[in-house]
Amino acid sequence: MTTVAKVIQAEQALADGADELHCRDGSIGIPLGRFPTSVVDDLRIVRRTAGDRVVKAIYYSAVLTDQESIKAAG
Repeated sequence: MTTVAKVIQAEQALADGADELHCRDGSIGIPLGRFPTSVVDDLRIVRRTAGDRVVKAIYYSAVLTDQESIKAAG
């Protein structure tokens, strides 16, 4: 999913009354080929969109090395 699509999805969820956003597979999953820079950038943009609402980032670490998991959690 592109960054623009993620922002549109976040904006729509907020317009529909969401008081927090959950970023996980289907929204902001971690694309392994672009890990971690683009993920951090996407989360920053969605976070800015959310204003003062909670944004939860969920990732699945079964395919990540310990070092990649530490970076993703940071």
